[in-house]
This record gives sequence, C-alpha cells and structure tokens, in this order.
Amino acid sequence: MKFRIDNQIRYGQDHAQYVGVPSGIDFYVQPFSESMYTLTAPGYGLRGDYGNGRLYVWGLTSQQRKRFEKAICEQQKEVT
Repeated sequence: MKFRIDNQIRYGQDHAQYVGVPSGIDFYVQPFSESMYTLTAPGYGLRGDYGNGRLYVWGLTSQQRKRFEKAICEQQKEVT
C-alpha cells in the first residue's frame, strides 16, 4: 500500500508519534488490533534490513479504514 505525499495519517514508530506516513514506499499492511494497523517494508521493520521499526497506524477515518482493509484483502490474494 502506497501513500500520497500529503497524507495526514497518524502513526507511531520507535517510541515517537508522527503525522504523514512516508510516501513512495510500498508497505505491507497487517491488522494489529480492532483500531490499529501495522505497516512494514524494507527499512521499516522487516528483519534483516537496516532501518527503523514498523509503523503503527491508528485514528483512521472510516474511509481510510476501508482502504486499509482493501489492501489487506489484495495482499491475501497475492499470496494464494
């Protein structure tokens, strides 16, 4: 899942909070809890790659949540 440069999505990473998920990176989306998701990519929490930790996203609008759920479904289709 890729994000626009002007996104206002809140996320936590390495004990800090930010607004605006990095753009131009294809993240793998996973549900973390009922209202939170994790994002991983090379350099963002994948083992064996140097970089920062995964991103924890929360506080999504219902439209954003639907987009995340759609990304999860598409990822599952790619695996099977």
